[in-house]
Amino acid sequence: MYRKLKLKAIWYIILYCIVCCFIFISCYLDLFIKGLDITIQIFLINFFIFLSWIVIIIGAIDTFPKVPYSNKRVWFYVAILGGLVTATKSLVELINGLIY
Repeated sequence: MYRKLKLKAIWYIILYCIVCCFIFISCYLDLFIKGLDITIQIFLINFFIFLSWIVIIIGAIDTFPKVPYSNKRVWFYVAILGGLVTATKSLVELINGLIY
């Protein structure tokens, strides 16, 4: 069971890294596509940042330790709550980019 949980965590880390690669690609997208509107580029960057925090939240919830009163559980609470706060901030930035 522990090994299965460890493999799940590794898959979420890999998925997070893939989303981060899309963020970096979005930063340099105007070099590959000439005449790309800066608004679209900023929207893509903010969208993938929001998506990366969602991956962290889902990964922390899915791999949450079942042992009560453990230090790991406290750190998963911190990851979930910190991810929720930052995902909310990223969502506000995403909506703000669409308004302007």
